[in-house]
Amino acid sequence: MSNPSQDEFRNGPSDMDRILREHLDREASKVDVDTIWSQVNSRLESDSTRISVEDTKKTSRKRRGWPYSIGLVASVILLCSVLITTNSVSATPSQLVEKIREEIPVGQDASYRLQVELSPIARELFPHLGDSVIRQISTRGVRFLVEPGLGGHGVWGRDGLGRVWLAPRKDSAIRFEETELPKPLRNLVNTIGLELRPLLDEVLVDFDLSWGEKQENGLRSIEANRRGVPGIFGVRKVTLLINETQNRIVSLRATRILPGGHTAEVRMEFLGFKDLTEADYVAETHIEEGAKVSDRTHPIQRRQLMLQYFGQAFPPEN
Repeated sequence: MSNPSQDEFRNGPSDMDRILREHLDREASKVDVDTIWSQVNSRLESDSTRISVEDTKKTSRKRRGWPYSIGLVASVILLCSVLITTNSVSATPSQLVEKIREEIPVGQDASYRLQVELSPIARELFPHLGDSVIRQISTRGVRFLVEPGLGGHGVWGRDGLGRVWLAPRKDSAIRFEETELPKPLRNLVNTIGLELRPLLDEVLVDFDLSWGEKQENGLRSIEANRRGVPGIFGVRKVTLLINETQNRIVSLRATRILPGGHTAEVRMEFLGFKDLTEADYVAETHIEEGAKVSDRTHPIQRRQLMLQYFGQAFPPEN
């Protein structure tokens, strides 16, 4: 037996859903409800007058006229009810996600409360992936800014050029080109790097969507399960908590596949949009004036700082 809470048409193409809804809306728009009501009122007045004049002659006509009029009114009420129902057909999960995706502001900085949860074994293998510290992450495109930083100190992020940097203290920072990231740090970036628009694109194409439990205060959850097996760091499952009246995502929970078959659960709670500049996403903004950023031009110093700040958790690659 199918589950009534699930979307019966989740496997159907969203284009067909859209075409059907547009057709129903067009048919509903052709009906002039005001004109119908005007005709009904005129008929009622006519019936009432005719009955008043002739009721002394043929009482039986009075008994035939009103039932006819009442039946006409009932038909109109039923028609209006059908029109209202047709014009407000509930969107499917895929239609709602598509609408939310279209309304995401382009080039706007979004702020989230971030938390990564791992199993005890996975936490030993990936100590800086799931320390359970609740952080704030701001994102725009490939850029992100995370506070507090690794180990609960400072800040770290990725700039518009894809370079990942860490500033655990104000007196220095470390920066890596995308191609030279130490593997553990690359794992961390791949785990938390959720860009909302591309994620929703992926969900609409590769996932089966169904309604979850209806929450209080107008919130509704959507469960998205990937068809097939994702690759390493791919998303296997997404749960979206949506404010239906505002067409926005309140929070999301994504399950990523880690090396070795382990999983990480990334939780992001939407805090609002921010107005950040390009400078907010670069390392130099978050250290003291004159402090040095150690990058590929200073490999020995960068290696020493990595060992000093993070020990062997992020061993620099040769």
